[in-house]
Amino acid sequence: MANAFVASRSGKNALTLLLSLAIVYFLYHFVQGDLGIVSMLRSQKHLEIVTQQHEDLVIQRQQLELRNALLGSNGNPIDADLLDEQARKILGLAHPDELVIYPD
Repeated sequence: MANAFVASRSGKNALTLLLSLAIVYFLYHFVQGDLGIVSMLRSQKHLEIVTQQHEDLVIQRQQLELRNALLGSNGNPIDADLLDEQARKILGLAHPDELVIYPD
C-alpha cells in the first residue's frame, strides 16, 4: 500500500510540475510573444508615430495646394505677391532701398 501511495504521489507531483510549466510557458508568450503585450505596446507606439507623420503630411499637402492655387492654375491669375517673391528669389534682384538678409 505504501508503494501505491508513493506512485500516486509522484504522479501528482509530475502532473503539478507539468501544469506549472505549461502555465509559465503560456504566460511568457502572453507577455513576450509575437502577439503579446510587449508587441502590442510597440505596435501602438509605432501607430502613434505614423499617425503624426500622416497629419504632418496632410498639412504639408494643404500648404502646397494653396501655393499651387496662388501660382495660377485653372485659369486663375497669378498672385502678384507670390510672383514678386519668386522673381526676387530666382533673379537675386531687390530695390535699392531694401535690405536683403541671406539665411545661413
